[in-house]
Amino acid sequence: MKKKKIEDMSPRTTKNASAPAHYALLRRRPLKSLDCYALLKSRLQSGRKPKSLGVMKKQARSAFDQISLSDHCKSIICGTLLGDGCLQLTKGCEAARLSIRHSQVQREYFDWKVANLKEIASPKSVQISKASGARANTKLLFQSASLPELTLMYNLTYKKKRLCIRRRWLNKLTPLSLAIWWCDDGSIIGHKRTPRRGVLCTDGFDEKSVRMLARYLEKVWALKAHVGAIRRDRFYGNYTKKEYFRLWFSTKELKKWLRIILPHIPVASMVYKTRLIYKDSQFQQRWISETLLAQPQFSNEIEELYSLPKKKAKH
Repeated sequence: MKKKKIEDMSPRTTKNASAPAHYALLRRRPLKSLDCYALLKSRLQSGRKPKSLGVMKKQARSAFDQISLSDHCKSIICGTLLGDGCLQLTKGCEAARLSIRHSQVQREYFDWKVANLKEIASPKSVQISKASGARANTKLLFQSASLPELTLMYNLTYKKKRLCIRRRWLNKLTPLSLAIWWCDDGSIIGHKRTPRRGVLCTDGFDEKSVRMLARYLEKVWALKAHVGAIRRDRFYGNYTKKEYFRLWFSTKELKKWLRIILPHIPVASMVYKTRLIYKDSQFQQRWISETLLAQPQFSNEIEELYSLPKKKAKH
């Protein structure tokens, strides 16, 4: 079998004969790895001489680890990107910034994020948007400072201004990241008396991305999530022709998921997202005990969450 002829990437193959070969490589973008492309782009923009592709691919694998932010901060950012946050790199800005939006109802959770993202915050990071028109609740907004570290994260996680679901950065998710994702977009649904099915609202992703998330959860966390389509308006709940895809957990898989994230639920106001109800009192008590063991700091909230409603006194 004849070997395929390797394309000549020398300067004479480019339109501008004086341009380095790596600029032709960047313009054609033949690299399958978004990380490697981002690394090449950053080296060219900074005026440094690009290394060989083999070396850059090895560097790209550890590019995320080399971002000079704490692991705790990066875990929160990654979980938030899958949930209610996004990285933005707009024209006129030298670097990217992180934007997070929550309702006033989630004030405690929002304040926790702000307190734990101080290393990327600015004096004017927190803003409040008053309720108006279709917005029923006051909105809380966090916008970080524009930082080169966030630009690196943007290049590793975004493509054409959209979050790109790729294993290269999904592999950096921690149990805290999963807990943030669940607090942002997860919920337990089912019958009012026995809600024991979980769902992650991944409406912002296409089917291919959601299926990749499902494969990631199965390979890395041994969790089987079903990808299901719905035709429901994201804001008003009525039927719509547009199709959204979500991740669904059975009762068994939901318990496995909750056992991973339980110790990392950040605030008391989010404990309700771990509430499982059983008809069998023994099963119920076991789950309550397991929850108390994983979250002893929220013992009062857990006991109140599972307490039976008080019977009205007869007159």
